[in-house]
Amino acid sequence: MRTAGSEHDLLINIGGFKNFLLDFDVNNDYVRLLHRWIPDLLRDWPRFRHVLVCGGPFGEGRERTIRAAGGRADCRLLRQRELLQAAATTADYLLAPGLTALHESIGLGRLPLAIHEQHYAHVFTMRALDGTLFGRSGGRFTDVVPCHPLPEDDFAGTAALVELAGRIREDRELYAKYRRTFNERIEQYLTLTPPQRQRGVEELGNLLNGTPIHSVMTEILGTPRAT
Repeated sequence: MRTAGSEHDLLINIGGFKNFLLDFDVNNDYVRLLHRWIPDLLRDWPRFRHVLVCGGPFGEGRERTIRAAGGRADCRLLRQRELLQAAATTADYLLAPGLTALHESIGLGRLPLAIHEQHYAHVFTMRALDGTLFGRSGGRFTDVVPCHPLPEDDFAGTAALVELAGRIREDRELYAKYRRTFNERIEQYLTLTPPQRQRGVEELGNLLNGTPIHSVMTEILGTPRAT
């Protein structure tokens, strides 16, 4: 459901994506899996008529609009200020679980739902937050393939996730399970009440209470936040 001041029903922030292994044209099975899934998201969730998908893979020349079942998903790379404004005003928020994006979400008072892990650091973060509402609620590739081996190493662990994303995208049964289990996660997220979401934000704030985020928000948005 769209909130006042928002142009979108759902925001999906996949982050910059590119790192020491992942790239936009190689080792990009995760993004290709998202491309397959987004039309099904529009089919499965009629409440999301206008979705904004933002991240590095959709920079200049890579923008795209996906339409299905009367809905639309605009895939774009936003400037940081625009992204934060969208996160602040869009009712429902799916997020790649990077620490910077999580700190920003806490600063905005928004509880996102984690999407599946892109690289090993996301796996590490989700494990560390497993005792929180955010950690328990988030999507994980172990929902789809519980026994897939994942080396405890940044490079090798990330490579294993790339392989897994490719398997899920190409295998009809695995993809159906991915779609079904993520829909279950989304449904649980949407049933959270505003007080439950606020408690989830407070849980994250208590664990990720490093450098205060209000100064970052003031610099980017130009609006002071109470400490």
